[in-house]
Amino acid sequence: MIGQSRFIHDIPIHIVRSSVTNIGQLQSSPTEPSVVKLFKKGRDTQLENSKHLFPMEQPEMMIDFIKKHIIEDLRSSV
Repeated sequence: MIGQSRFIHDIPIHIVRSSVTNIGQLQSSPTEPSVVKLFKKGRDTQLENSKHLFPMEQPEMMIDFIKKHIIEDLRSSV
């Protein structure tokens, strides 16, 4: 679906994934590492020693990721 879209593949996107791989206990990231290649402006970060639920466990880290992404997008738009 992303590859067929006229617009979505041009959207700046930052994929943040967990690294712990304990399948079946919501500890591993369900996001395929290659999905970032579908986005021209995509970036992928795999966090070390993090579980799948890291956004709820470390909300301040996610807030920082979002702030940085917004700032970078604004700077590249100027």
